[in-house]
Amino acid sequence: MMIISGLITIAISIALMLWIFKMKKDNPFPKFTIIKVLIGGWLSYLISAAITLAALFAIPAIRFGFTDYIAAWRDAVAGNGDSLMAFLQQSTPNIWAALIKSLTAVALVEELLKFVAMRLIARKQGTVIGRFDAILLCALVGIGFQIFEDIGYASTGGVVLAIVRALMPFHFTFGAIMGYFYGKYKKFGKKSDLCLAIVLPTVIHGIFDFTIVNIDTFEILSYPAIASIVVLWAITVFMIVKIRRWSMDEEMREQ
Repeated sequence: MMIISGLITIAISIALMLWIFKMKKDNPFPKFTIIKVLIGGWLSYLISAAITLAALFAIPAIRFGFTDYIAAWRDAVAGNGDSLMAFLQQSTPNIWAALIKSLTAVALVEELLKFVAMRLIARKQGTVIGRFDAILLCALVGIGFQIFEDIGYASTGGVVLAIVRALMPFHFTFGAIMGYFYGKYKKFGKKSDLCLAIVLPTVIHGIFDFTIVNIDTFEILSYPAIASIVVLWAITVFMIVKIRRWSMDEEMREQ
């Protein structure tokens, strides 16, 4: 099943990338853009994973004291793993703490890293000329990130979660939203659009991650999780339709 979810991720990602490059066939991205996108996605995933893991271990220490936390780890190293497990179980966050964690330690970190990767790639002259280019480039960076993230989920053995994520190209959607507002910022110079380029994908991403990841911990999230999947799929379809229409809009391609 892990192999299947990995293949689903790769197949959907390749299909979306080919579709995006088809949108740009008349004015293609500079050479090696796809390689930069994959490298940017890989590095963004590694850094975000490291930050999330650091937060996972730091939060219990902050809440219950470094001395007890270090003592629990010493017991675990000495062979008494029950001490560490008991400490971690008592530090399980409540539902509001879990929401804040999803919005900040996960969504905000990942969206900021993807934004930085996009800006670095966009420095190459001719990469982002108009608003449409910004949308496609951000979507590509999102796809590059999701390839490695979904493979990571597949390798952990969480089959159901891995397949759900593989079937939902949500980082493509977040990237397209980011690109839309970043393109508006480049065109009109409004700081509010630059803020929305990061804040809006972060909020949507954080709520989705919160409901899906914590569904086993908080039973109350069962229906919100289903609703978030339906809503995110609707947004994804909407963005695909809009991108197709924008590809024929000369104003979206103008500098």
